[in-house]
Amino acid sequence: MNIKRFSLSILACFAFIFLFEWIFHGILLKDLYVSTADLWRTEEEMIQYFHWALFSQLWFVTAFAWVFTQCFENHGIKEGIRFGLGMGLVMGAMTFGFYPYMPIPIILALAWVVGSLLEGVLLGIILSKTYKN
Repeated sequence: MNIKRFSLSILACFAFIFLFEWIFHGILLKDLYVSTADLWRTEEEMIQYFHWALFSQLWFVTAFAWVFTQCFENHGIKEGIRFGLGMGLVMGAMTFGFYPYMPIPIILALAWVVGSLLEGVLLGIILSKTYKN
């Protein structure tokens, strides 16, 4: 593993995921979260726990990038898309798994699946560009 490229990949993915999550959850899905406000922490509590969200995102992109490096064949963007789609499917299955246990609208669960797929593919593309030789 090339530590310099791995570190650069983590930084690029972390910046992307921070922005993506803010736009996807904070803007696009905001109304769905507001309509189910009784299920979530208050905004003040979320701010109090924000460092845990950042830690979780860093942990996630580090693991995502590490798995990518284990499969890396230097085949360019197609490799990134293929990897990201596979990981996005796994992420989507996990997020949809919350639906039977939480009283959320099905549209929110499906939005999480779509977001997971999109996020996975875009992360894969970023990795294919930042971890290349």
